[in-house]
This record gives sequence, C-alpha cells and structure tokens, in this order.
Amino acid sequence: MASRSRFGFRLKILGVVCALGAAALVARMTKLTVVDGPGLRKEVGSITCRDAVDISYRGQILDRNGAALATSVESFQVAARREEYKYDAARVAPLADALGVNARDLDKKLRTDTAKFFWLSRGVDTDAANKIRGLRIPGIDVYRDQQRTYPHGSLAAHVVGFSGVDEKGLEGLEKRFDEEIRGEPIKRKVCKDGRG
Repeated sequence: MASRSRFGFRLKILGVVCALGAAALVARMTKLTVVDGPGLRKEVGSITCRDAVDISYRGQILDRNGAALATSVESFQVAARREEYKYDAARVAPLADALGVNARDLDKKLRTDTAKFFWLSRGVDTDAANKIRGLRIPGIDVYRDQQRTYPHGSLAAHVVGFSGVDEKGLEGLEKRFDEEIRGEPIKRKVCKDGRG
C-alpha cells in the first residue's frame, strides 16, 4: 500500500512539473507574439536577401617550363546601390580617400547619378577594399573580382592574347582555350539585417 501511495505522489509531482513546463512555454510564446511581436516584425522586415555570385578565377597559362605567362589576381570593384545609399557629405571625403579618387568628382557623382546601380571604381586592391568596408556606408558595396596579369609583360603577347573586363578571352590563347581556362561561378544567397 505504501508503495502505491509513493507512486501516486511521484506521479502527481511529475504532472505538476509538466504543467509548469507547459505554462512556461505558453508564457514565452505569448511574450514573443504579443509583447515583442511588433518589434520583431520590424526587424525581420529590415532583412534583405540577394543572390551573390562567387567568382571563379581564370586558370593560368603556362609555358613549357611551368612559368606563368598569364595569371589572375584578386581585386575588388566598388559600386553604389541607390535604393540603400543616402547621400552624406561627411562620408564622401573618407570614401574618396579610400578609392584614391578626387573628392569633388566623387561628390558630384554620388549627388547627381540617378541610376539604381553604378560603379564607383573597378580594380581596387585589398587594402582599399578593407578601408571601404570599414566605413560601413549603407548602399556602397565591395564586390570581389579578379584582374588578369601578365608577369612577363609583352613577351609572347601576340600568342598569349588577352581577356576583357568580363574575364572572357578576346585574343590568342586566352580566346582559343577560353572554355578550359574559365572556371564555373558559384551562386549563394547573402542576407543582411539592419545592422549589416
């Protein structure tokens, strides 16, 4: 008989613990939906997602001894997206300094260019790209890119050829083996909240 009453007592304790757990869960859900709901909705609304393409570098062109005749190095492009960028005169000078351009010209472009998207600079090095990212200007984006270099300059230039801004082979070996040299870009989804 005593073991039955002890079992009943334990069962009641377990029931009370489960009821308290369920009550805590309902209270938390109510707080999230009723109290915090409007603020969370605003925060979710500020999240923007877009597809980003990770570039793939063009392969090297080597001579018969393995010395590079053409290779790709990392560079960056800087662009403005009008939907997020709001003109701020105080930020123009630091941005111009990081880009290495005239502040007046950049100021004019940022104030007057009405396009939804426009390039500010192409072929920016890693240090400048990091400075621009450090400025944290909404709507000013830094995109990873590549720049084709020819370590031996004009040596065999008529044979090696060259590639264009879009990294498509235009002449010589660059054009002839474009499909083999060009890599496959990778797409991924990038999401940002209001804090970046």
